[in-house]
Amino acid sequence: MEAEVLRSCMRRVFEEDGIEVIFGTEDASHALWNSTLDQMEYIPTPYLSTSLDYQHAYMKCFLDEIIDVSVIFKIKDRVLGLWPLSINSTKKGVEVRTNQGAVLPPIFIKNTSEKVMRKIDRACLSALNSLCSLIGCNDSGTWQSEMIFFDGTLSGANRVWYRLLMEKAATAHPFHELYVDLALSPEEIHRRWRKSYRSLIHEGERLFDVTVHETVTPFLFDEFRQLHFHVAGRATRSLETWKIQEEAIRAGCGFLVTARQKDGELIGAAFYEHSRDEAVYSVAAYRRDLFDQPISHVIHNRAIQHMHTLGMKWYHIGTRAYPGDMIKPTDKELSISYFKEGLATHTFFRMILDVSVDDFPVEKD
Repeated sequence: MEAEVLRSCMRRVFEEDGIEVIFGTEDASHALWNSTLDQMEYIPTPYLSTSLDYQHAYMKCFLDEIIDVSVIFKIKDRVLGLWPLSINSTKKGVEVRTNQGAVLPPIFIKNTSEKVMRKIDRACLSALNSLCSLIGCNDSGTWQSEMIFFDGTLSGANRVWYRLLMEKAATAHPFHELYVDLALSPEEIHRRWRKSYRSLIHEGERLFDVTVHETVTPFLFDEFRQLHFHVAGRATRSLETWKIQEEAIRAGCGFLVTARQKDGELIGAAFYEHSRDEAVYSVAAYRRDLFDQPISHVIHNRAIQHMHTLGMKWYHIGTRAYPGDMIKPTDKELSISYFKEGLATHTFFRMILDVSVDDFPVEKD
């Protein structure tokens, strides 16, 4: 499918509602995307341009084609919000997604009224319906959306999107996401951790040299990549994705935490991506023969201290997998998520919604 055909289809739908759209691939849109994010009450990391670039590059390795149709919304020349979206093609069919995951909701600058959010959300759903009709969505005739509900102003925008989908008979599947409340003092965060973790962190601080890197050299980041390669036993993703993460650090959207033996040998490292408000645990590598030592504990602790210093609000550690989840986790995933749970101060719901294409278009107010 031609990218311009898809974008023209979307543009027509939005114009019918008096909404101007600028596509994420258009000239100067990258800077506009970032400046619009700066006007958000809360900036979730999945909406960062660096995160979206990474996901796009990652998915290129697994898809026949991926077309970016992300949009920036304007009404009467005023920029109001963003919506990351892609069209993913494989031999099995074509899907609307947000790169590697379910469709994310649009987000809006602070002080956007619920009436305007609802107007734009409805136009987005009509555009999705038109896209699905054009490309012939997967055999199930459905698409998926996801959102996280947690204590913060972002839930207002999520609530409008969620309600619109549920009113059209979407089916919701709950998952659990682990967070650390960075508004708490480091001492209070530590008190909420499993007791065993506190002693392990003290031991790790004694055994290893742990460093936060807000800037990295090509040599240092390649050392991290090579450690990941040796731990995994293979290259799990493209060199392009590693370069994007390295550039994210240079752009001030990430940092690296390393742990070394006293002789300088790198034995563990973790990359954390972050917005102004939120950090996320992105990728890490730890020497397998040292798994019985508290390398990851001490790295997480140092990272959380750094996030607190930067004034962030939340640290998203990852998903807490449970045996009864819609997508059954492996034993390894259950074990990893149990470890992460010991560091978390809060658990919030992430909803995956199955939406039937036939349930749209959405009625206008």
